[in-house]
Order: sequence, then C-alpha cells, then structure tokens
Amino acid sequence: MTRKVQTQDTNFAETIAEATIVGWNFEADDPETNRHNEVTGELNPKYNLGALYQLGSRVDQSAYTLAKKKEWMMEVEFKCQREQDINGPESALLIRFQADMVKAEAALENAQLFFEADIMVFNALSGRTWADGKLTPQDPYGREWFAVQKAEASERRVLAPKAPTAKERAKIAEQRKQEALARLAS
Repeated sequence: MTRKVQTQDTNFAETIAEATIVGWNFEADDPETNRHNEVTGELNPKYNLGALYQLGSRVDQSAYTLAKKKEWMMEVEFKCQREQDINGPESALLIRFQADMVKAEAALENAQLFFEADIMVFNALSGRTWADGKLTPQDPYGREWFAVQKAEASERRVLAPKAPTAKERAKIAEQRKQEALARLAS
C-alpha cells in the first residue's frame, strides 16, 4: 500500500471519531436511566434508538464498502497475476492492471479508515459496542449483528416478561378477594 493510515503521531480514524464526538449534540441522546427496563431489568433495545440507526447505518455502510473494496482488490490481484502468467511482465494490459492495483489498495485503505472511525463513533455515542466487540469469520464486519439489533429495536415489547393467562388472572383476582375479605373480618 502506498500510504499508512496510522503514522507514528496520528491515528486518523481516532481524529475523525474525536471530531465527530466533539460536534455531537448530546441533547439527542436518551438519559442513562432509560438504558434498562424498569420493570424487568432487561436492557432496553430502544435505548438511544436514534443513535443506533444513525450511527449504526454509517458503520453498516462503511462495512459494505470495505467488503466491496476487498473484493475489487482481490479481483485486480487475480487479473495482474493471470496477465503476467500469460503475457509476461512487459504486457501493456499488465501495466494498466498494476495501476488499477494501486488504486484498489488506496480505496481499500480509505474504506478501512472510515470503517474504523465509524465503529469508534458508534461505540462512543450509541451506548452499545459494535458487534459486541466480537467480529467473527461468519460476520467479519458486524453487519448481521446490526440487522439483529435493528429487528430487536423495532419489536413491540410489553413491560412484563409475559402477560398473565386467564387462569392466572382469575387466581390473582381470587387472592385479592380473599385478602379483602380477611381485612374486612379483622
């Protein structure tokens, strides 16, 4: 690659993330008290929903771009190798493919820069950690994780873990009736 994303003194992804955080209007965020469901104690999937969608969509798009740039670079590498094998190192087409390779490397580097910066911003501002901090070979960019987060956030959930059945409601009503009668008798 022709240029390093991280130099000795500057990590450009951190610089981009820091500038975004400094400019972020925190009035748009939910209060920390909304992080958990008060009734069940569960994490609230709708906590900072705006940040989840806005910042998560940026990371998701950066992930898509990064994946496509990696595919393009692999394709150009293959073309270079094939052309050199067939026509040798003096091929005019090989020279063009090598120029494409420089461009593909630069595009990949740029995509990696924004992917890293967007993850830093997401982690710092959304109240979540992208892909729970675990990018895997099955989900190397966290795109599947993000799809699950969006689906969970859009589900309509009741405050209680489950609604009582008719039989349970009848039992509760009978208990209340007996307690009221006991209080009346005393």
